[in-house]
Amino acid sequence: MPARRRRRRPPPGLARPLRHRQRRHGPTHLPLRELVIPVFHVLQPTPAVPWYIHPAQAPLAWQRLAEGAFGFGFVVVNIENGPGRGPQDPYYREPLARGLATTTVGYVNVGYGQRPWGDVLEQVEQWQRWYGIHDVMLDCVPSQDRQGAWSVEWIDALRRAGVEHVIANPGVVPTRRLVETADVTCVAEAAWQDYAHLQMPEWLQAVSPHKQWHLVHGVPPEHLASVPALAASRGAHFSWATDRGLPNPWDALPAPYADCHPELVKER
Repeated sequence: MPARRRRRRPPPGLARPLRHRQRRHGPTHLPLRELVIPVFHVLQPTPAVPWYIHPAQAPLAWQRLAEGAFGFGFVVVNIENGPGRGPQDPYYREPLARGLATTTVGYVNVGYGQRPWGDVLEQVEQWQRWYGIHDVMLDCVPSQDRQGAWSVEWIDALRRAGVEHVIANPGVVPTRRLVETADVTCVAEAAWQDYAHLQMPEWLQAVSPHKQWHLVHGVPPEHLASVPALAASRGAHFSWATDRGLPNPWDALPAPYADCHPELVKER
């Protein structure tokens, strides 16, 4: 049986879907949470995690995640580059059916515009039907509004299909329209040696930090603790950094989390 849909609060700073906003004529008075926030006022960056950790390899980490022990804003679950094989999956069925104490986002790969809309929509619907997950991250999103099969208009189409929050991951700064259309955009996914000297365009300063996410891998242990503040100073409320490197830096927790939870050390 697919998991029953639960009403969940969005993670801190994750904007309400655009479809919930009423259109008004004349001047628009934005609520306080949508006003532009100067970068230097972002005091509490929130970890948001590509949770590509297999339950069989790290059952204790999954248990702590279910308990909300880590304080993450949201996690992206990736099962074989999508929703996997369905509820019959012996590893993911139980933890996802129980529900997590963290906002859970389903992974869907857009393939930089190579995947047709029908394939993307099918996987989104599988996340909804199989696991009751109604937030999605579109990975490998082109940085342009249109490229191949991809169109930025897919984001609103997904909302009409029942998606509550759409997170886009081009991994670089895309067009302004894409950033403004998605609920959250990963505008930087980079190795530490590149991220340390990264400069963001000035126009991003006018975008709410709660719509920006940075991912950094291969970070030297002595710099890990400084990445959230560095990301916040560059305009991102959401960030995640790991000492692990390619090809898959997101398949285990970084060292500091294992250090804070000694029982997880053996799962690294």
